[in-house]
Amino acid sequence: MAAVQQVFAKLDAWTLSGNVIGILGPNRPGVEWVTRKWPTSNLGTNLINPNRTWPGEESGNTVQRQCWLITNRLIKGNVDVGVDYHTGGTGSDFALFVFAYAKDAESLRMAELFPVDQIMADPGLPGTLEYALVQAGIPALTVELGGPRGFDAEMIRIGVEGAENLLAHYKMTDRPVGQTAKDRNVFRGNDLEDIPSVTGGFVELLVKLNDEVKKGQKVAIQRNAFGDVVHEYTAGVDGRVAIIGTDAIRERGVNIVTILASSADCPAEGCPYQGDDE
Repeated sequence: MAAVQQVFAKLDAWTLSGNVIGILGPNRPGVEWVTRKWPTSNLGTNLINPNRTWPGEESGNTVQRQCWLITNRLIKGNVDVGVDYHTGGTGSDFALFVFAYAKDAESLRMAELFPVDQIMADPGLPGTLEYALVQAGIPALTVELGGPRGFDAEMIRIGVEGAENLLAHYKMTDRPVGQTAKDRNVFRGNDLEDIPSVTGGFVELLVKLNDEVKKGQKVAIQRNAFGDVVHEYTAGVDGRVAIIGTDAIRERGVNIVTILASSADCPAEGCPYQGDDE
């Protein structure tokens, strides 16, 4: 949200060529409750992730209706390109990272304008705003700006510079393009490999975000309450650390580390990823 706020604070409406639309916190209950999920009352409380609901449904539930209204009453007919800013979820941290639809050349070109450390050419995840936009003929990105629940000045700066680079690229402003992905020696991949915990316990990470890892490299150790090692986790692929779990306690099945890899086994449109990290 701070990235969007600062982009608008720096815009000069007198010299801007074109229009910029900013949507702040479309999931209002999620913002208020500090969660990605939108709580709805239905025989108790249902928790719905709006970023698995786009482009929404006109006659759907509250969340589906909200997504439909934004898609059809605001975005369609008014938007040529889109950027969806995110952070990792609670209990995780994300590298400076862009998801870009692998089958859309303009989306991939847009990704290169953001000074991030990692870019994934993705196959599109149904329900995400990014995928809904590209399916509607609007090139789009999902930009991950680090971890949740706080403002990180450097991550915000990167988000703003990326947006300003887009405005410069499309001749909407007269400023030059600044730092880009190429300037940060970006790592490009097409597959995200999760390393989930196989049991409960306390996890010690042996890697950091954006570290280069090799297949077979030890990335984490898990101990029980007595300090006994109960499991050691190794990378299954060569790549870069994209996401890490930040909570010391990890339940069975919770991701510990996620690695961005470049896999020759993936189809041209990228390997499917079903994670719930963005």
